[in-house]
Amino acid sequence: MRGRRIRSVRPLKSLFRLSLEPAHFYLLAGGWGFGAALLAVPHIIAPDYVAEYVGWQAGSPFQVELGFANLGRALLGILSIRFRGTFWVAPVVTNSVFGLGAAYIHLREIFEHSNYSPGNAGPVLVLDIVVPVVAIALLVGYLRKRSGESAA
Repeated sequence: MRGRRIRSVRPLKSLFRLSLEPAHFYLLAGGWGFGAALLAVPHIIAPDYVAEYVGWQAGSPFQVELGFANLGRALLGILSIRFRGTFWVAPVVTNSVFGLGAAYIHLREIFEHSNYSPGNAGPVLVLDIVVPVVAIALLVGYLRKRSGESAA
């Protein structure tokens, strides 16, 4: 035991670098691309149901607007299938601002109006914070990896 050396973490770093692009790709195209498209549908065709689920008043055209915003987010994610590189900055910035902004609204609703509806205070709140943070970290790693490859 005395003569054993600590193994290098290089293989782990290599694995991490190799997994950056696929992980980011699936988040952009899958989660934010097709996922946002699926979110757009209920906001557009059943806005009153969605409003009540979130704990807001039904009858506002805002839900339909939000559906079309989700559709735009979806298109950015789906376009990430075709376009790579710095194009990925656009969906990350758009979806991060959207998610963190939504988290702010959810928290305000909780503290000011005690809105603990599942669509306001449930997993959606956690995801609105965690997913953008993960996406930004993946983007930074991905862009660093790309810049290192182009410099080599």
